[in-house]
Amino acid sequence: MKLSPFLTRPIYQPWIWGGRNLARVLGRELPPEGPVAESWEVSDVDGAVTEIDSAPYVGRNLRDLVAEAGSALLGTTGIGFGGHPRRFPLLVKYLDAQDILSIQVHPDDEYAARQENGSPGKTEMWLVLEAAPDAEVIAGLRPGVGKKELRAALREDRMLELVRRHRASAGDVILVPAGRAHSLGKGIVALEIQQTSNITYRLYDWGRIGPDGKQRQLHIEQSLDAIDYEDAAEPKLTPVVRSEIWGRRKLLAVTGYFLTELWDTRDSFDPVQPVPTCTTGHSPDVLMLIAGRARVRWDGGMLEMPRGRTAVIPTMLGSYTVELLEPSLLVRSRVPDTLTGLGDWIPADPDEERRVRGICDRSARRRFFGGS
Repeated sequence: MKLSPFLTRPIYQPWIWGGRNLARVLGRELPPEGPVAESWEVSDVDGAVTEIDSAPYVGRNLRDLVAEAGSALLGTTGIGFGGHPRRFPLLVKYLDAQDILSIQVHPDDEYAARQENGSPGKTEMWLVLEAAPDAEVIAGLRPGVGKKELRAALREDRMLELVRRHRASAGDVILVPAGRAHSLGKGIVALEIQQTSNITYRLYDWGRIGPDGKQRQLHIEQSLDAIDYEDAAEPKLTPVVRSEIWGRRKLLAVTGYFLTELWDTRDSFDPVQPVPTCTTGHSPDVLMLIAGRARVRWDGGMLEMPRGRTAVIPTMLGSYTVELLEPSLLVRSRVPDTLTGLGDWIPADPDEERRVRGICDRSARRRFFGGS
């Protein structure tokens, strides 16, 4: 089946901690009233499946296209669990946290498969787009904290003594592997990329009252079981930067589930220097245009990308070109291939290898570099 790249239609989520900042940050026209906490850009999650917003697939949804196109869209990726058909492998969102989120935990694949009807787990990352001067994130427990101590702290309302808090600024990259307790703080707008899973265990919620006038449900036992108590890695990552003729390319994070990079032409904009790239044959690409204006070209077609929009590039497409038509900020994410590995990001020298290793989670380090 021959496929073309396509734009997606956002799904807005009105959670109580959200605001209205996505209108300004992404140039969006939001629903007329109420908070908009999340904009789901690409989703194959039950109950929130993305609709396609460009020809020739306008009005169709992502799940139907996955079922029809199969490997032409997904390559060798895609999640099939519990007898269900394959799903699109990435869930992409923008978050507007105008109040602090609950402290929560996502299970890993093994725990989710056992406890959540064969579902995958959820590893995710944040790219902070905007942060208030005093904004912070919670990511991880203090060294040495175990299940028994954490349970006692929850009972005695001492939870905040045991978590690691980190100041947040625009441009920060935060990795949240499955099993890490975490919370996005007040005053942060972020891009979130993750596995296609909607399993969240709420560990602590600040005594917050939901729209029904009751405290929101907690998942204490699941959280305590799912936490990785040996996790001591630094959650803030230092991107690996390369200078290209068209601007700067930054590798943000590499896990077994996604490889994410950022293309930045804001300081070196040159409209005659397009970005040539290609899909790997293993995974579709997802492009998120945070700032600027872009055009995707391939043999036989062209797709305009306005500011704030997201595009999916089918795996079968192969070579394509991105023209950044004004100073732009674009994020590209895909599932890394065990055969082609890091692709364009194979380290050029030992120093770059050290830096690339520093933004990999444990599974990616084992896969691409061996060892732990």
